[in-house]
Amino acid sequence: MQVFKSDAELAKKLQLVSFENLFNPDFLKANSKFTSMDDLIWRTGFGIMNLLEVEQVNQDKWNQYIAANSECTTWFEFGKLAMIAWM
Repeated sequence: MQVFKSDAELAKKLQLVSFENLFNPDFLKANSKFTSMDDLIWRTGFGIMNLLEVEQVNQDKWNQYIAANSECTTWFEFGKLAMIAWM
């Protein structure tokens, strides 16, 4: 990671990557049943307050939730799609 941070231009790009930028309303509306990141979080029923807490959730159930509400079968795949769209 330090190699990327040593490149000033790339370091700026890495700072732009956030859940809000990746899972923006346009991306969510185009690739899922969600309208916003808040919608994605609140509809889960897992009691999480933000996407940083996803790691605390049963991953099989989280992937089922993502698969039922998006075009992807796993959270990893959904995140990868978001990264591609963001780039």
